[in-house]
Amino acid sequence: MIDAAHIAFLRLGLAVSLASCGAGREVNLARGIACRLSADGARVVVFLPLRSSAALLADVAGNGRLAALFTQPSTHRSLQFKTDDARRCAIESGDAAIIAANVDAFVLEVMPLGFTEAMIRHFFAYEPQDLTALAFTPQTAFDQTPGPQAGQALGLGLAP
Repeated sequence: MIDAAHIAFLRLGLAVSLASCGAGREVNLARGIACRLSADGARVVVFLPLRSSAALLADVAGNGRLAALFTQPSTHRSLQFKTDDARRCAIESGDAAIIAANVDAFVLEVMPLGFTEAMIRHFFAYEPQDLTALAFTPQTAFDQTPGPQAGQALGLGLAP
């Protein structure tokens, strides 16, 4: 289960980067749009566009392995989860509001860094039929914030 402090962090306007690997160990990357957490903090659902995520989705369908990195651009604070149980799941009725709230928060997060609102919203634009979701249970967690603690495993009550 993810602790309350990290749940609060995951609800900020974050950049979401996803990585997978296939049978040949080649790495595939995709950009997430937002995430949803289960009520108990045990599962994470990440939303991503199909059009730019085909290779990653194929890897996950084959082996369930996924690394998900959540970063706050203004501070570079980063939290990474790894799992081997990722699976595609259905988009739920309230997910559009979660995605919109994340994009709005991300706009506020990066506009002070010199990005325009139009540029940010274009970066996150998607057609509803082009949206999919991956659900997973974090099995390991790491602090990936640049600095002396980068790469340190976090004890979030996750299975080793």
